[in-house]
Amino acid sequence: MLPRKIWALFLIAFILDVIRSSTVPSEDFAENEEGTSTKKAKKKRTYINLRIEFCQSWSHRGYFNQVKDYLEKTFSNISVTPDDYPLSTTRQYLYYTVIFVQMSLILLALCGKYIKPYVMVYIPERYVDLIEENKIVFGIGAFMGGNILMNYITNTGAFEIYCNEKLIWSAIENDLRVPNLDSIINLIRKTGLKLSRK
Repeated sequence: MLPRKIWALFLIAFILDVIRSSTVPSEDFAENEEGTSTKKAKKKRTYINLRIEFCQSWSHRGYFNQVKDYLEKTFSNISVTPDDYPLSTTRQYLYYTVIFVQMSLILLALCGKYIKPYVMVYIPERYVDLIEENKIVFGIGAFMGGNILMNYITNTGAFEIYCNEKLIWSAIENDLRVPNLDSIINLIRKTGLKLSRK
């Protein structure tokens, strides 16, 4: 009988010890918790997302790549992402109109004799014959002329810099000027954000 009572006491003591240790943390454990939380608080830093909207028809792609490489290699808490500058509704309509006319002229130049009966309702026969006789000139002219017009329409000169979705620089509002790297860093710092060097 005695061994059973001893085992029962050991079991009760063990259960009570487990309950006490799980509900009341020790001082060392509490200190470690505070230490890790303060370390985590120290490690927390603001992350900067720099989004740059620019005009694809200009030569801003190369400069954007320079900005992205320099900032992301120099600072550890920044990411630089590209974005297309949105065209106005008028420019979009003009852009698609030029594409439609360009594709129509190229199609007429390449397949004029096959589609002649269908297009004579809209275009006089003499013009269709003229395009068919000079199809190489019209094809190349439509391709080159269309591309020049599309570049002109989409050419806004935009280089808009958003820091955490806040506009900090607009080339359109500043005579199409693009800021240098030092100016971009200063613009970011003016927002109150800190850049952490690697």
